[in-house]
Amino acid sequence: VMWFLMAVATMLPSAAPMIRTYCEIADTARIKGEAVVHPLTLVAGYLSVWLAASAVFSALTLIVHGFAASVQMLDPVV
Repeated sequence: VMWFLMAVATMLPSAAPMIRTYCEIADTARIKGEAVVHPLTLVAGYLSVWLAASAVFSALTLIVHGFAASVQMLDPVV
């Protein structure tokens, strides 16, 4: 959860220009009568990639903590 919230808080605002540009392109395409994917689909896809990445990062965090806890030399660190 922590990694996903960090991704939403930091990555979504930086993606705002990309999303805004896509909305403008989609509006132009819609006016021309072309099929358009809703911008929320773009946002959902973007967030789902970061959700998957956060799951990997969380798993790695647990693995590293588990390894560090099992190594006696690292006891002062953990």
